[in-house]
Amino acid sequence: MTDKKEIIIDGVDVSGCEYYDQGICNIPDVIETYDSCIDKGACYFKQLQRKEKECEEVSNEIVELNVKYETVVNLAKKNADANEYCLQELEKENQKLKQALDEIEKIVTLDKTHIKYAGSTLVICDDILDIIRKAKGEE
Repeated sequence: MTDKKEIIIDGVDVSGCEYYDQGICNIPDVIETYDSCIDKGACYFKQLQRKEKECEEVSNEIVELNVKYETVVNLAKKNADANEYCLQELEKENQKLKQALDEIEKIVTLDKTHIKYAGSTLVICDDILDIIRKAKGEE
């Protein structure tokens, strides 16, 4: 067949079938009759065309899934980076608070005998308040 215009029969383009001629299937079968192409819905050419179309659709789905997969991987990486940054910031804040508690503990441990005296209590409270302000970032 020299004309390559699409000819759709049974949902398949049969223009490439070497046995198709003007709506007739010229493939000799067992009883050597020539039937209409429409009557041969399960011919090998049509089956092959359907499978090729199915493979193309599956291939397109795979491409789409790969794009979605890459998107998810990129989002996961960005999320991991953001989580790492948050963790680092929390660790810095935790370190500042730990340092503040250590300083308070040191003052209270060293000066616990002086807390009983009214004069020392005021100084210790001011020192503790300074440490708290520093831990809050108000220094």
